[in-house]
Amino acid sequence: MKKFLFLLILICSFSFAYELSLGGLGSSTVFDYEARESLLVYPKSWLKPHPELLHYNYQDSSWTKAQWKQIFGLDRSSSSYVLLQYSPFSFPHRWNTGVQFTNYKGANPINRSAAVFHFKHKHGDIEYYFNNNDQKINLLNRTNINYRLKTNSLKFKLNLNDKFDLNGGINLNFIEQEDDSVRNYDIHHEQIALSYKANNALKAYGKFHYWYWVNEDRQDPAWLFYPGLKYSGKNYSAEAMLRIASTSVKPIIILSCFDDYFYAQAYTKVRSSRLALFQSPERYIGANMGLKYKKNDFDIDIQYSTSVNYALPHVMTPHINDHSKFTAKMGMKINNIDLYYHASYNNIKNPLTGFYHPERAVLTPGLKFITPVAKGNLLLYGDVNAKYIVHEHPDNVSFDPVTLCYSLNGESQLVNDWIFNFSLKAKVSTVILSAEITLPFNTEKASFDYFWTSSDLQYGHGAYAGLDIEWFWWK
Repeated sequence: MKKFLFLLILICSFSFAYELSLGGLGSSTVFDYEARESLLVYPKSWLKPHPELLHYNYQDSSWTKAQWKQIFGLDRSSSSYVLLQYSPFSFPHRWNTGVQFTNYKGANPINRSAAVFHFKHKHGDIEYYFNNNDQKINLLNRTNINYRLKTNSLKFKLNLNDKFDLNGGINLNFIEQEDDSVRNYDIHHEQIALSYKANNALKAYGKFHYWYWVNEDRQDPAWLFYPGLKYSGKNYSAEAMLRIASTSVKPIIILSCFDDYFYAQAYTKVRSSRLALFQSPERYIGANMGLKYKKNDFDIDIQYSTSVNYALPHVMTPHINDHSKFTAKMGMKINNIDLYYHASYNNIKNPLTGFYHPERAVLTPGLKFITPVAKGNLLLYGDVNAKYIVHEHPDNVSFDPVTLCYSLNGESQLVNDWIFNFSLKAKVSTVILSAEITLPFNTEKASFDYFWTSSDLQYGHGAYAGLDIEWFWWK
């Protein structure tokens, strides 16, 4: 017990990031700069179906899953979420299909529908999905913004033989943005890659990307080609490639070393922003290092990286930024109760435009329990936790609804808020009934009330209750 308390105190000095969002459910309005779609401002969660639909669980049986969730908000709104998945057993090929519908009427309304089909064969697989997403962002002192995004995606992987692999895909994105006026951005992206595996350590590849971007002002075709080599040893790897565009040729080099606990990497790369491939890309060099340790119920990951950016527009001196990240998970079991503690910390000093997030740390102590009832015919699962979130004062943070980026105005001033979560599940045979409650606590007001991430937003994180029914069938 003393050892447990010591670890608890040690981890309390750190934390994680990106629980904060525009307000609402799930991760669809968590704007993480590391989770943007390549060369776009939109988060991947806006352009793809729910991650559960893209997880293909192939077993030696046919199975079906159905889920319905109803959410009741503090503002008297009622929202719903429906998911259906089916995977029949067949051999040697397998396939999976699913649909998902979301109708969230809370702080920043979401209306989404998606369908996925996946086919797997011993020589490769094919994935197709359609995603239709209507997202509204409610703002103070300015016109609200409505986004309507429709995405069609087809991807494939093909194992030609023991040496050659081929993969590629087509993405069609139709995006409409409405505030004082309506603007359309239609983007399609094709890619194909061929790799040759000389042996277990050496691989050569070529990747080709083509984009075509159409809006009211202009039409921009763009392409990139990446020929490269990668060598992977037991404790190190080296990768070198060329970034070939219509206007420039830039080298990219990545050197890495690692063992069971430590890893380090040095690199020189280039970055293009928002399909401006006709401009000279930004060059940046950097290094990152970290420590990972995992044993039983204890998992820790400490990362530090620094980079120097050159050729920034209108900037004559290099831009230096440091990024520190820490995550930790630990647990301890007492009879049928699992005590756990999650912590994370994320901070970038002197971030580039678009790479700032107001959240600094998250500490999450909690407990889970499993209790059999009625001679084991009924199982009760409980989860109680409290998230302690450290973030910038919302009055010092602004959010740009067009670029979907946060920025800090003036000096940093950290504040903290809480989110209390309660969940209870009852499992009978193949049916699971769940109830959950989320209560945000505004520390500044000392009350269970909304709290905000930005001064621009009309709504913040609010309380809600949810009811959930899941049904599983297999044979």
